[in-house]
Amino acid sequence: MSTSDLCQALLGHYCSRRHHQGKDKGKEVLDRKRQVLHLVTQWTTLYRDFLREDEHVKLFMKTLYRFLLDDLYEYPTLEKEQKDLQKLLRLHRRHTAEEYSPHRKVRGQTA
Repeated sequence: MSTSDLCQALLGHYCSRRHHQGKDKGKEVLDRKRQVLHLVTQWTTLYRDFLREDEHVKLFMKTLYRFLLDDLYEYPTLEKEQKDLQKLLRLHRRHTAEEYSPHRKVRGQTA
């Protein structure tokens, strides 16, 4: 499975609202969202350097974060996951910004 396909599958799983009846429906949806967010957090932590180069992953992370922000009203207990994902996005952006910074120091170069 390609990275792009995995990102699409994870978004589909995160957004899925299966038609189950009963009081456990909300808990099931919340658990599924948490599982996806946990997997994404672990994935990006393990493969940070590889993933920050991939445009599909960048778009996926931004899209997932927007979906998560939308879900906070209905599922306020996702706040911890939101903060964790936000940290990953900041870290991702910081590395990208540092790579293209005109003030970036190159190894072996003296000021």
